Amino acid sequence: MTSENRRVLSVMNHDAVESSEQVPLHEEDPLITEEIYTFPSFSLIWWLMSWIQQLKFRAMLWLYHSDHPKHSHLLSNLAKLHFTRSQVRPPIPPMTDLETAIVHEREALAFRPHGHPHRHISVGNLAMSLSFRFNVSENRDDLEEAIKYARETVAIRPKTHPYFHIALSNLASSLFLQFHRARNVKDLDECLENEYAALELRPLGHSYRSISLSNIARYLHTRFFESNRMENLDKAIALQHEAVDDCPSNHPMKNVTHGELSQLLLCRFSYLSDIKDLHAAIDQGHAALASCPSNHPTYPSALGNLASLLHVRSIEGGTTDDLKKAIEHGHASLDLHPPGHPMRRPTLQLLAGLYNSRFYQAGDINDLHEAVKHGSASLNSHPPDSPSRIAAVGIVVSSLALRFIQLGRMEDLEDALEHARAALKQLPDGVPGHDLALQSVAGLLQARFDEFGRLDDINEAIELEHAVLDLHPVGHPGREQSLGTYAFSFTSRFTRFGNLDDLDKAIKYQRESLMLRPSGHRNRPLSLSNLATALGMRFDKVHETKDLDEAIEFEREALGLRPPGHPHRHYYSLDSLAKLLHQRFQSSGNRDDLEQSLKYSMEAYTTAEKNMDPLLPKISITLADLYKADGNIDLAFTLLNEASENTTSSLLNRFEAAIAWVKLGRNVDHASTSVAYDKALLLVQRSLFLRATVEMQHSLLSRDDVKFLASEATSWALRKGNLEGALQTFEQGRALFWSKIRRFREPLTDLRARYPDKADEFEDLSSRLEHLATAKSGSTVADSRTIDSLKLLGDNEPSLPPGFKQSLTAAAAARSATMVKQNLNLKLANKTQDQSAAAFDQQIKEQRLLAERWNDMLSEIQALGPKFNNFLGPVPVDELKTAAKYGPVILLNHAELFIDALIILPNGEISHIPLTDTAPELLGSLSSQMDRIRSRDTANSEPRDPSLRLKPKINRPVISDSDDLESLTMLRTLWEIVVEPVVKALLRMGRKENSRIWWCPGGKLSQFPIHAAGPYKDGEKNLYDYFISSYTSTLSSLIAARQSQSNSTQESASVQTSASMPESATGKVLAIGQSTSLPKVDDELRVLEEIFAEKATILKNDKADPQSVLAKLPVHPWAHFSCHGARGTPQEPLSSYFELHGAQLSLLEILETRLSNAELAFLAACHSAAGEPETPDEALSLAVTLQFCGFPRVIGTLWEMTDDDGPPLVEKFYGHILQNGIEDSAVALNLAVKSLQHNVEGAHPRRWATFIHIGV
Repeated sequence: MTSENRRVLSVMNHDAVESSEQVPLHEEDPLITEEIYTFPSFSLIWWLMSWIQQLKFRAMLWLYHSDHPKHSHLLSNLAKLHFTRSQVRPPIPPMTDLETAIVHEREALAFRPHGHPHRHISVGNLAMSLSFRFNVSENRDDLEEAIKYARETVAIRPKTHPYFHIALSNLASSLFLQFHRARNVKDLDECLENEYAALELRPLGHSYRSISLSNIARYLHTRFFESNRMENLDKAIALQHEAVDDCPSNHPMKNVTHGELSQLLLCRFSYLSDIKDLHAAIDQGHAALASCPSNHPTYPSALGNLASLLHVRSIEGGTTDDLKKAIEHGHASLDLHPPGHPMRRPTLQLLAGLYNSRFYQAGDINDLHEAVKHGSASLNSHPPDSPSRIAAVGIVVSSLALRFIQLGRMEDLEDALEHARAALKQLPDGVPGHDLALQSVAGLLQARFDEFGRLDDINEAIELEHAVLDLHPVGHPGREQSLGTYAFSFTSRFTRFGNLDDLDKAIKYQRESLMLRPSGHRNRPLSLSNLATALGMRFDKVHETKDLDEAIEFEREALGLRPPGHPHRHYYSLDSLAKLLHQRFQSSGNRDDLEQSLKYSMEAYTTAEKNMDPLLPKISITLADLYKADGNIDLAFTLLNEASENTTSSLLNRFEAAIAWVKLGRNVDHASTSVAYDKALLLVQRSLFLRATVEMQHSLLSRDDVKFLASEATSWALRKGNLEGALQTFEQGRALFWSKIRRFREPLTDLRARYPDKADEFEDLSSRLEHLATAKSGSTVADSRTIDSLKLLGDNEPSLPPGFKQSLTAAAAARSATMVKQNLNLKLANKTQDQSAAAFDQQIKEQRLLAERWNDMLSEIQALGPKFNNFLGPVPVDELKTAAKYGPVILLNHAELFIDALIILPNGEISHIPLTDTAPELLGSLSSQMDRIRSRDTANSEPRDPSLRLKPKINRPVISDSDDLESLTMLRTLWEIVVEPVVKALLRMGRKENSRIWWCPGGKLSQFPIHAAGPYKDGEKNLYDYFISSYTSTLSSLIAARQSQSNSTQESASVQTSASMPESATGKVLAIGQSTSLPKVDDELRVLEEIFAEKATILKNDKADPQSVLAKLPVHPWAHFSCHGARGTPQEPLSSYFELHGAQLSLLEILETRLSNAELAFLAACHSAAGEPETPDEALSLAVTLQFCGFPRVIGTLWEMTDDDGPPLVEKFYGHILQNGIEDSAVALNLAVKSLQHNVEGAHPRRWATFIHIGV
């Protein structure tokens, strides 16, 4: 139960006592005695008497008809009886008596028109009853009507009336509720004005004086949150002290005054951290419980209040006994609040927070489950738009976030973020609690960024944390925490991108935060650890010894403040300090540093293993490094093997352990290294499947330890002589994105034949998953590495996601409590951004649920029998070899130290050709040249050369002689170090000249024009003189292309013999052209019309919009694009597109199509076969996309093409195909390019080498 809910209960109880309208007046009915209605001991005798009175009233109503002057008095007294009974613990639902009271008071009011001497009594009673019902139902109409009647009471009751002060106080109470609902400060000011007026009528010795003092204290407390002026809180505490002293010890509400004072003291403690305030608050909590009989209606609240106070002390370093007693009191309070009781909700919230804290102390996951259960029960009992949901949301989000950290269950993170965003909607800017809501959302976004690397998540988190810092200016008590969380955001971004400016900012803000957390401050260890981590990172970058020494000093101080048993000791201090000391040992060679590092790391490992901490793999990596440094290599391998298998940790944590295993194995040539590579590749594939969008998938694939993983694993297998293993590793580690999508499009012929229902369901799941996986989220994604050395807790205690608060920490308890009734159902200013974020959150959740079902179904299908055992499993090596059925396939593997060629022959033999030892160095130089060639179109500010089919608005100079020389040098070097050894080997194997070969280059080699390599000397042959080259991104894609060609041929034959063939399918080729900015496109399209005549469908200029093209592609076997093209960038790798009329046809839009009738695509556009350089093995290009969607053969460009070359190239290419068949498309391109070389003056290799053939 939050303190705010306890406070609200106190308001209710105070008002119930104050409302003497609820005490029958003697002039109305002298037969009713006042004593029955003034909170007596609620014994069974009292209940019996109340039922007797009820029967008596009803009997008298039967005797006194409606025209009798006593009739309205009896109705009013009957209403008072039901109202009083509704305020105690009834054996029937709480609302029953209250509803009856309102009905009877309305009946009484009907007999008391304006001017009636007792009207002020009925309107006062009705105002009070409606106000109470509003607190249960939160129906705005009740509150508005209550205020209306309360105002009328003050207006018509004589100021000399003995109960006029009650009318003033009751109006203040209703206005206070209105303030919480509408956030109008005028309501709060009027509320205080009326309560001060009531206090003037309650001099010293007045029985209600203490109530007014408490009410004013409560209202000033609220004003404190509005103004952040400490004098308001100090005055509130002084008034509440006076209320406690003024209230007689035997007063039935004495305990409430103690409870109110305890909450005010707790609030001041949360801001000023004076432990005396916390101890004084607990003393008042004990006094409240001691002065409250167990049968008093406020007894459950007194239990909850004391439980909350003890909870705070347990967080502040109290004993486990504090938490044990708090949980006991919380459950006792819950037992006294049956289902349906309005105070059950906050009591459930209190228990959720208590179980969260006990989880920190004992590490029992069952406590976390209890926290989620109680918090969810509270949340579910609130109306959807109720402001009181905010506190419930806070504790549920805390519990779910903690469980996500522990178990890695994505549904917990999804639900937490959904709840946090909903809370932020109800807490717009200017409303108290807005800062806490911002921090909650920011913390969860950072947690998701750590998991998936979505760049928009970390950017939004930084933006939200900046907004929080603006809300906490210098002098604000929350600034120290805001600085810490803001610094954390910059450290996170540095970890991804390595921008020193971010790291410098992080260190700057962490130092400022530390300055505000002097010795003795409860959050000082957080600042020390976070600052130490940031300084250690900067040492790695700039190697300033003072940074490392200072980092060690700070972490030692943090460790001293975290004694054994502290939840953050083992990872955030011990492991961090071990790493820092290891760094210094590596720098200085001081053996003492290594020994201390080992000592700290072993303690961290032991604690993490005992607690089943999901961060154990990270701690294992640290300890393994130290074992290696100390010579215990076998222990290091054992640790890393276990860490990679740790199912309690996240896939990425396990992957990092596997990578550490790989690195260690390579360094010492260990026999387990191949196993480590296999484990790492498997974990990457599993992690990839869980990523909902293409951007998130690319973020994983662009990691340095992922994008080169397959190449290094292949190289290792080759060094060990395992050729088939190298072949399979090369295949499994490439084009992972395409492999994932291909699984969704796997034909289900065999499954459908035997299990049609399963096939239908699996196909539906696959289709929906593909749609989600290829849906552009409208965001960019960064490298999704988890924060390895980042010992950052955000800035919270206990350690929730960065920036996230547990609702009952000492720092936030009183603040978050008071905000329960202060939060409104208002809208955020930026609706579009909010809706976009919510839509993405929903996309993540939907993808996870579908993926879980898809995986379950896959297991079910594989268990159907031997025929399905390997359904969607790894492709066997023998099947991969069939890719070379019609000609050799050459795999080119580029690792850090070696470049190798694997030649697969049609008979299935594999030949390994190690290339020169200097190849990696030379290739690095060639890569720089290739980057310059490809980037020249974007690097010059001169007007764009209109003769190039670049994307619009790109500047490009005319090709110079220096450009030609550099490209020629590149092709010669490529021939010497890569291509010539392969050609010689093929000739030795008996391959005939002018026969076909397929290149499958890996890593950086995939960006080179291998097909154009040659010595370029008189009398010597180049590659294109020896063989006809084609490319394939993977062996599987070549096999699939051949199968697609076979299916397309069969379907085409079937269609052509059908009398019902649609007219739209009669065109052989779909030609798309944009001649408005490319003059030669008109000539190119005319050539196509001449060649194909009526078999050509031309979409030109305004007819060639993306929708029209996508509509016609499925019914045209051939497609020809003549337009501007653009490739993706490292920031947006899937942003490649064709520039069409009015819009772009993007790679993602093309990917959504399925072209079962496709045969050939010619992409006469710049960069159409070029992927982005960050993930070359993924082949994320327009050409590969069209091949994946169904075109078995595609002509594309590696860089820009010259507009003039389009018409002659097209004429030669299609002319040859029509004479010799589409199967000769690679030969046709070879001949067309040679014609270009010989017939066009100045046709340098850079001009024609851009064209490549992909597929069959």
